[in-house]
Amino acid sequence: MKKSLFDPHTSLLELEIIRVTGGILLLVIIFSIGAIVFNGDFFWKLDYTGFNFAIEAFRVPIGVAALSIPIMAILAANHRSEQSREQMRLTSLQNIFANHYKHVEEFEKYCIRHFDRMLDDDKSTREFYEKSGGVMKFMASESFIHTHVDPQHSRLLHKLIYPYSAAGDFGMSRDFIKSLDSFVSEMIEGFQGFGSENKADWYFPIEKLNQIVIEYSEKNYVNLHRVSGTKNLNINDIEIAIPGGDVMNFVRRVQDVIYALEQVLSFDISYIPSSLVKKVGRANFNELPSWDVDSASDWKSVNVSTFLAATSHV
Repeated sequence: MKKSLFDPHTSLLELEIIRVTGGILLLVIIFSIGAIVFNGDFFWKLDYTGFNFAIEAFRVPIGVAALSIPIMAILAANHRSEQSREQMRLTSLQNIFANHYKHVEEFEKYCIRHFDRMLDDDKSTREFYEKSGGVMKFMASESFIHTHVDPQHSRLLHKLIYPYSAAGDFGMSRDFIKSLDSFVSEMIEGFQGFGSENKADWYFPIEKLNQIVIEYSEKNYVNLHRVSGTKNLNINDIEIAIPGGDVMNFVRRVQDVIYALEQVLSFDISYIPSSLVKKVGRANFNELPSWDVDSASDWKSVNVSTFLAATSHV
């Protein structure tokens, strides 16, 4: 039997299969009664002999009528089964939606809690935030001391990290985790340029680091800490804006982004960062020499990859 014949949204008596089956059985009964009456020689005899004869004579239509009862009962039971299955499906969908909504809500609260902790570390920013009426567009203010996930966009970030939660799958996106690893790999590749003794070769690594960090942060709703006191660095007569006047701030930004995303990824207790993310995220870049714009002539080249390998805690 096709499932479409027992549409759970249609009442039993309106089902085509019920009407067709009932009609066929009724026609068989009427036809058999007509054939018996037309070809028989009957007369009224209202006693037990007459009734017994009637039962015997009309045995076929009576049998068909009796058989129609279990047939219709089977069809009705199958229709009820389809209705029950549909009800369970709808209940399951409602539960999935409720769980999805709850998951999004808890994730949003989790992001806001981390945001509040950041504000607790920066009293002046909290005052600025409260005076502004909590307008999130000010959250990228230069007064911030931390890179952070924008809580206003936590639901959008949730969709990136848990793309299938609306379908009941609350596992983290492998693509998102891979994108974080790819981001870190690109950063390490960009660090290679700092190993050159020729400072003119540092232009593209600096530009690449800056571009990749900004694009990746915007894509994943991370507000970068804007270091005050930006200074321009002249390389081959090209001016490059250096946050805080120290090229190392480009390197530290990578750690800041990793830390900000790891904070929200830790919402899922099963999250374990890759060895690559751990290596860069836990490295102490403060041990590297400062590359302040004002003392550019004293800069020393650094092999960041060698540094990471030597300081890795993985």
